[in-house]
Amino acid sequence: MHKISESKPARWSRDELIEVLRNNGLKEGQTVAMFSSVGEFGMPDLKGQHLSQFYLDALFSILGETGVLAMSAFTYSFCSGKDFDPWKDRSTVNVIANYCIDEGIGVRTVDPIFSWVVVTMHDLRLHQQHRLAADAKAQAEGRKYRPFAPYHCLGHDLEQEQCEVSQSASCHAITADVAAAPAQSEYYNIRQIRTTNDTLRYSAPSIVSYLLERNARYLMLGSIHYITFVHYLEHELRSSQRMFKQFTGKVMTRAGGSWEHDGADFSCFYFVRQLCTNTEVNMGRFFLAICKWPHIWPQDDVNVRPRFAGRFLCLGPLKYMLDCMRREFAANELWYCNGPALTQAQIADMESSPWTFDNLEITTWQVIDLSDKRSAAD
Repeated sequence: MHKISESKPARWSRDELIEVLRNNGLKEGQTVAMFSSVGEFGMPDLKGQHLSQFYLDALFSILGETGVLAMSAFTYSFCSGKDFDPWKDRSTVNVIANYCIDEGIGVRTVDPIFSWVVVTMHDLRLHQQHRLAADAKAQAEGRKYRPFAPYHCLGHDLEQEQCEVSQSASCHAITADVAAAPAQSEYYNIRQIRTTNDTLRYSAPSIVSYLLERNARYLMLGSIHYITFVHYLEHELRSSQRMFKQFTGKVMTRAGGSWEHDGADFSCFYFVRQLCTNTEVNMGRFFLAICKWPHIWPQDDVNVRPRFAGRFLCLGPLKYMLDCMRREFAANELWYCNGPALTQAQIADMESSPWTFDNLEITTWQVIDLSDKRSAAD
């Protein structure tokens, strides 16, 4: 019997990904709220880049100088009884956000359950400057290193598999001082984002209010439908099927203390579901609901699927998605859950909470700058 060999599909390129993103509505200057499961797409042609760097490069080749990328970086730390270090603790849901955390790229909201990492082109420039300088130093000292492959979106010509620092004049040119942020209004400055310890807060200051101010688009890379925004909407609508629960622990703040040991006591409030079968998520019901909403699938789905192993989703404006969800809630409070909705008598028999919308002890936090991590390492 002859063994039939299956040929591996050709690796898809950065330019192909950019074309698909453009065809599905991503444009220069937009703000994007991204969830991802990029492992489903298979391995692209990286040309020496890190996998997450490859995706950041493709996205900012479109978003450009004034674009903003917000990525879910949820740790659920306090839910698991763990303290939270926003400079160190990795997300359980997003490998691209983890690359930014590890490399010190962008800013992160101080939320021990639902944190977000937010990045601009300027942050990629700071990262590139740092990595190229580190390569040059390692080379001068005769140490072994893996050359950093710069981002295409920053104007570097990447014809080689990797960038050899010693032979690339353009690499040296990129290391010019970029410490000062580009001249932009506070509307663009991600270091001015503020959030609170009310983890699913819908109104300002919150990550949702920031995204809606910038007319953000929701982007899903992969076939899994991440629906975390539905919980922010339940908060806004004050769902009777959920209640506040307080979680406590320590958050590393670095304010006035050493890098390793400065932890502050922290309480946060998570608007959790009533724990019963009725309120459990039913992904089948959720999928049937979103299929009724226009503009959720790729415009060129036939071309997407042969080249990418997983389904590519770009759900259009975040406000549009939230409005669709709001209509579903008006018809059925548990439209995406097993249901049926609980009665007030049933809720009264369950665990109650002393916390209400009116008596939360609100603390406001400014984002932490992940690049501080690099400064401490230097």
